[in-house]
Amino acid sequence: MATLRIRKNKDGRNRYQIIVEAYRNGKRFFKSKTLNTKREALDWEKKFLYEIESGIVTKESLKKRKLSDAIEKYISLVLPLKPKNARNVIQHLHWWNQEIGHLNLSDVSPSVLAECRDRLLSEKGGHGRPRKNNTVIRYIASIGIVLEYCIKEWLWLTHNPVRSIKKPHVGKGKTRFFDQDEIQKIKTLCAASESPHLLPIFTIALHSGMRRGEVLSLKWENIDFKNKEIHLATSKNGEPRDIPMTEEVFKILSSLAIYKPIDSSHLLFPKKNDVQKPIDIRPSWERVLQKAGIQGATFHTIRHTTCSLLAQMGLSPILIARIVGHKDSRTTDRYTHAVKSHVRQAIDQLELLIQHG
Repeated sequence: MATLRIRKNKDGRNRYQIIVEAYRNGKRFFKSKTLNTKREALDWEKKFLYEIESGIVTKESLKKRKLSDAIEKYISLVLPLKPKNARNVIQHLHWWNQEIGHLNLSDVSPSVLAECRDRLLSEKGGHGRPRKNNTVIRYIASIGIVLEYCIKEWLWLTHNPVRSIKKPHVGKGKTRFFDQDEIQKIKTLCAASESPHLLPIFTIALHSGMRRGEVLSLKWENIDFKNKEIHLATSKNGEPRDIPMTEEVFKILSSLAIYKPIDSSHLLFPKKNDVQKPIDIRPSWERVLQKAGIQGATFHTIRHTTCSLLAQMGLSPILIARIVGHKDSRTTDRYTHAVKSHVRQAIDQLELLIQHG
C-alpha cells in the first residue's frame, strides 16, 4: 500500500512525499521519502518494494541508527578481535565520531565523506604537520570497514558510500635504505647513546628484519637459546614466525640474559618505571639519525635495509617474505619445513654481509 502526498516548498513549488507500507512474511515495512517530481516518487516506491522482495531491505536496515551507534558497536565487539592495529583504528574512528557521528547512517553520503576526506587532508595531525595521503587513506579505510559490517553483519545498510569516493593519490616514492657507511655511523652513535638498549635493538632489527614493535615487545619466553631462535607467537600479519639468531644477536641476548628476571613473561627492553611497557626509543633514535646526518629515514628503514641486503644475496621473494614476515598469499604452510634450513643459511650470510660489507 502506498500513499502519495503533495507538499509545498517555501518557494511554493510542489514536493511529492511517497509513503509505503508493506507486509511480507508477517513483518511490517514502513518508509517514506519526499522527492521533487511525481515520477521520481513512483519510481522510488517500485524500487523500495523490489528491495523488500529481494531481501536487500530488512527490518534491521529500516531502523534509524546513527553512525555513532555503528562506530561504538564496532569498537566494542569487533575491534577486540583485531588487536594488531586497534590503537590507530580507534583514533581514526574517534575522529569520524566527532565529525559526523551524529548523522543517521542513511545520511552518510559520498558527498559527506568527501568533505571529511578534504578536511582530513587540510587539517594538521598529531605532530602539528599536515596529514599525509597514506594517513588519510587509513582514516577512510577505518570507517569503510565499519560500514561494511553495517551491510554484511548487522543489516543496517544496503550499500557502502565509501566505495563511491575518490581516495587521495599515493605516489610510488623511492624506498629508503641504509648503506654500509650509514650502518656503521648508526652503530657508533647507538653505542654512545644515553639509551643503553638502543644498540642491541638496532642490531636485532638489522639482523632479523623484525619490526620495531616486534623487537620492543619481545619477552624472555620468546627467546630459544637452545635452538638459537626467536619465536614470535603472532606478528603484524597475524601469523607466528620463527627467526634464527645470527651469532651477533645470540651474543647480545646472552649478555642481556645475565640480568634476566625470573618471570619469563617480562619484556627484554622494559621501561625503568613500568616493566609492563617497552621503552620509548623514538627520541634517542631520532637524535642518532640527526647526528649521523641521515635524512628521510625512520626506524622502519632498518627493515627495508634487511630486505635489500637479502635481495642482494640473490634470495627469492618467497624466502625473503618468510624471513621478515611479509604477508604473501602464495606462501602457504607447505613451505614452512622446506625453507627452514635455507632461512638459517640466509641469516648467517646476512651477518657476514653486515659485518664485512
